[in-house]
Amino acid sequence: RGRDVTGVQTCALPIWQLRPDVKVVLTSGYDSGEMVREHDWDGFDGFIQKPCDMETFKDMVRQMCE
Repeated sequence: RGRDVTGVQTCALPIWQLRPDVKVVLTSGYDSGEMVREHDWDGFDGFIQKPCDMETFKDMVRQMCE
């Protein structure tokens, strides 16, 4: 994984510095297409569109644990 510090990665960088193996899921009210165009996704393991229901959240957590 690259670790360029840009935009939304700044919140995850301290976590990755302590634990490079930690999976990080981005969540936003913007759709994933906008997020891909506007941000560097390098290093993120998933995306959840807000608002999301509990089932969607649980599914993402399950995927990250596999």
